[in-house]
Amino acid sequence: MARRFTTSDQSSGKISYKKNDLKVEKFQVSGGVHNDFSTFFFTRVLQLEPDKPILVPTFAYGKNHEVLVVTGKKK
Repeated sequence: MARRFTTSDQSSGKISYKKNDLKVEKFQVSGGVHNDFSTFFFTRVLQLEPDKPILVPTFAYGKNHEVLVVTGKKK
């Protein structure tokens, strides 16, 4: 089982990431990012529109990702 620990300072864009017993890695990101958990909560407060995808900037597992959120028609 992997243990991951991430800390981020949104104002400076600095992220520290540590996996298991490996050394701490430092990252610099531009703009705000979410972690893999907060990305899901963030999408709940967005004004999503059918068939208009959005990108959510996310930092997870030591990498930057742009998570594509696609919505369909409301049922």
